[in-house]
Amino acid sequence: MTKLALIILLLGLTPVSAGEIYYEPMDYKAFNQSLQEGTDKASPRTNNPVIVALNFIGPTEALEQTIIKKNESAEASDTTVIIITNEGLLDDSVQSVKYKIALKKTNNIWFVQSALKAHKCWQGRGHSDYSAKPCN
Repeated sequence: MTKLALIILLLGLTPVSAGEIYYEPMDYKAFNQSLQEGTDKASPRTNNPVIVALNFIGPTEALEQTIIKKNESAEASDTTVIIITNEGLLDDSVQSVKYKIALKKTNNIWFVQSALKAHKCWQGRGHSDYSAKPCN
């Protein structure tokens, strides 16, 4: 197993808080294809991993958005993980959504290597922790 594949696997299994977060995988192949077909390789749309991750998940109507960027190490500047948490959603059952997106830079373009998603329900609408389980 490659080092990046092992990191991606561990990211999906690593607890972030007191309880474990069980994420659901997201499909990213079409998104990566759109990046590959883009003509402007120097664009922030492709050469900034945070912007790539934000474009991947799309716009949000959240009250608060938190973005955490974690590099594997100071020397490993071609792989990173972006964790985006959107809280206070305008939804009657889902209160917040957390994304964990692993990216790798190839030829000055950041491509999604793994994308995971979990959500937390509003009080009385299901689970109060991040999970892949649906809210009521």
